[in-house]
Amino acid sequence: MHVTSLRDRVEFLEEEEEGVVEHELVNASIGHHKASGEFAGFRVLIPFASIGGGHKAAGKAIMQQLARDMPEVEVVMVDTVEDNEVQFADGSVDANHPNEVTKRTKTDFLKLRAAAPALTKIGVEWTDFMAPVRIDQVKGPLGGLLRAVKTGAGLRLPGVAMVDKFDEFMLRHRWDLVINVHYFSAHSIAALRAVSHMDIPSVTVITDFHAHAVWLANADHFFVPAPDVAADVVKRLGTPESAVTVSGIPVDPKVADLSQADEATVWKKLGSNIEAKLKPPSGGRLILVTTTCEVINDALSVWEKVFQFARANPHHRVVAVAARLTHSKLPQDQIAKGVKGLDVLGKELAADLPNVEVLGFIPTMPEYMRLADVIISKPGGLTVSESLALGTAWLIMEPWLLDVEFPNRDFMVKEDIAKNVKAVSEIPGILSDLFSGNGDKVETMKANALRLGHPYAAKAVSDYVAGLFRSKRAPSTMPPSLCCCSKDDCLALSDGEGPESSLAREGCSLTKDWGGKRWCPSSCATMGDIKRMEMNRCRQ
Repeated sequence: MHVTSLRDRVEFLEEEEEGVVEHELVNASIGHHKASGEFAGFRVLIPFASIGGGHKAAGKAIMQQLARDMPEVEVVMVDTVEDNEVQFADGSVDANHPNEVTKRTKTDFLKLRAAAPALTKIGVEWTDFMAPVRIDQVKGPLGGLLRAVKTGAGLRLPGVAMVDKFDEFMLRHRWDLVINVHYFSAHSIAALRAVSHMDIPSVTVITDFHAHAVWLANADHFFVPAPDVAADVVKRLGTPESAVTVSGIPVDPKVADLSQADEATVWKKLGSNIEAKLKPPSGGRLILVTTTCEVINDALSVWEKVFQFARANPHHRVVAVAARLTHSKLPQDQIAKGVKGLDVLGKELAADLPNVEVLGFIPTMPEYMRLADVIISKPGGLTVSESLALGTAWLIMEPWLLDVEFPNRDFMVKEDIAKNVKAVSEIPGILSDLFSGNGDKVETMKANALRLGHPYAAKAVSDYVAGLFRSKRAPSTMPPSLCCCSKDDCLALSDGEGPESSLAREGCSLTKDWGGKRWCPSSCATMGDIKRMEMNRCRQ
């Protein structure tokens, strides 16, 4: 059987959304606009977590849009869970080196997801219930024990890892805004702002079609993908409606450009040979099928049924993209064992089908998505957002959905953008039904996608940034100062003894837990005997 090892499956799960899209982001044009100078000196931090590619891709889309709109603004992206180095505009260099506990939260989760996806789905649902429960507010010996256990496990809340080294990196530099595209950093910054004098503006971009509890850390503004998510943020977190924008998930500005391009222009960009082979005749449709899971044989079983449909309906066209499972991207030890990539196996299956084109790892996925009537793929947040912006209907393979993909599937099925497929044998029949008659059913699904698409999500974030900086008038000149005081004690959050960085916890007293840590809790910000103070007023 052509299956990958657990290690390879973990790598796939980490990179699956990056595969095709990441290549696009690296090569997409960010435009060449003359800097106005209005925002010179301002600096934006975009922290992400490299657990799946969607968070990073959303951050890059925002960075690209800012480069188009405000090229004089310095934008820094930092991975909170992996070692990475940052070079600032002034030539200085710094790095974020997460501790081993933080790194382990990522690798252990990906290993578990690869080995037991059903178990991680249960875990994601459980944390949605448990994350709002403030365990740190439990007092006495039990509270100390719970805090010690959580700290040892590297968790801030159920499902939310501590990223203390990222906090230390952030506190070493000046920032005018933090844009969180992952919830790890959102929780850290919310805690720091709650317990201290730190006043860095912070916004959160939710990259899932469900307001899972792990996303619900206080911020100045939220950008969300859909109205239902906005309603959940308002209801569950108590955020004012005015502080939530239904923007969509930020996508590469190139996708926004494609959403306005006519089909003739897009076909011309792909080339005359591709157009001659794949542009459907009158009454025909274009089907785009990609990788529906990380196991090659399972993905191939989907392709087989799509090719079967193409053989029986030669007026339709199919483009099959192997992406991460392309032969050239397989580990050498797998190739040595005779494992073939999905593209190689697909070409063997489609050798006698002139209406099918099999591709590997390509830089033109958005173009094919723009032209396709239906996509059969994994419903990751980024892929879904691009498809909505480009007006593509969906077939979603239920057997291989992963934890966070279930809410994305539910959203699209509810809005009649996607059909849920329980078994590969259903594929030909569902396609026939969608394309029957004048294709009214698939056209309705495509129209629904466009109705809910947000090609200019990154522009919405950029416009918010411009408004914020205009109101701020001048950029920050110093790193943030942090201090938390009670009636009899005062702790600096950077003196190495007190609750520096994200070791600031909730619990409402400057006391020690079983591990000897002193706590300066976020809930103390609302109590009479705890107050925020500037660093120069801290008593050491």
